[in-house]
Amino acid sequence: MPSRKSAKLENVSTQFVGSDGWLLCSLYGAKDPCDRTKLNEWGDFFNHAIFNDDEVEAGIVRLQAAGYAEVTNDQLYAITPKGRDFVLSNWDPKRGHIINMFAVSDALTSMQS
Repeated sequence: MPSRKSAKLENVSTQFVGSDGWLLCSLYGAKDPCDRTKLNEWGDFFNHAIFNDDEVEAGIVRLQAAGYAEVTNDQLYAITPKGRDFVLSNWDPKRGHIINMFAVSDALTSMQS
């Protein structure tokens, strides 16, 4: 039986914005479910910046709707296997992490909702 939360996500637009790729890469970097502090640490690693509230709150909803991320019951952020596969399909180990983050962002934003 689907939860109310998942039913709401079915109606969310997955028209991604550039910061969604940054968020997804940060979740990928964290590997395990993480709190907002750890998410910001990974965001800083990838983009030398800290997420603002809208980038996390709206971005995580779009990523959840696409099946790329989840928020655990204890409010930790996590990448899903589908999200990990998406990152890896756009990641080239010969490139640096910042260029790879932009590649993931470009791939997300070029998708149609």
